[in-house]
Amino acid sequence: MKPRIKPAFEVFVAVLCFLVLLGCSKKRGTLGSGVISSSMTVLSKDESNNTELVSPTQNILPEVSPVTSEDNPNNNSGDHDSFASVPQEVISFFEDYMEAGKKGLHSSEALSYCYYSPNSEFYRQMDETTPWFVLDYEIDQIEKINDGLYAFTVLTKKSASDAEDTSAGYYDRIFNFVGEIDGRQYIIKNIRDIPEALTEGLNPDLYSYEIPYSGNSDKPIRPIEAVTLDEVLSFSGETLSD
Repeated sequence: MKPRIKPAFEVFVAVLCFLVLLGCSKKRGTLGSGVISSSMTVLSKDESNNTELVSPTQNILPEVSPVTSEDNPNNNSGDHDSFASVPQEVISFFEDYMEAGKKGLHSSEALSYCYYSPNSEFYRQMDETTPWFVLDYEIDQIEKINDGLYAFTVLTKKSASDAEDTSAGYYDRIFNFVGEIDGRQYIIKNIRDIPEALTEGLNPDLYSYEIPYSGNSDKPIRPIEAVTLDEVLSFSGETLSD
């Protein structure tokens, strides 16, 4: 009788082992879910501590701004609550300068708005002899640095000729400043020309042309690598040595 009992016993042991393995498998699945939940909790804690984490499903590449077929010529200001804290006369002064720039940023009318420090005579002469025409613009941001200085981030569509559009449809992001010097307002095109008396609270690193545009405008912004050195020198007075 023993030979007959042994196969039945082996079958019983095999079934028992199978059930044990099945139970372990389910426990592993539960443990795995616990690990995932724990990871998500860590992400949540890191986010609450302002730690920047990149999710595997996050699109790291920025979205391409759509190219608009039409621009509203009467809308030259972005929708920013910070504009409310800027005196209207400061905004109007800058807008008047940009309107003069439509006749040529090198024109005597446009240059009459600009301030150059005594060490920037070379850049003044370059601005006088390099033709740039503003075709369209949008004030993207305005930041109050102090009571006498405001920083403007502007998107400009400009051409090297008033007879044809050489912009290729792109806008360039530029930094200009409106400052009060000797009782009157001026456009200051470069940080080097800001008088020391107006530099309180100014962080020059925030106005580097090497920083990619990160605003919300739907205008097609020219990629930084596509901006030529001549354009940067002619339009903003920026140099490689700055």
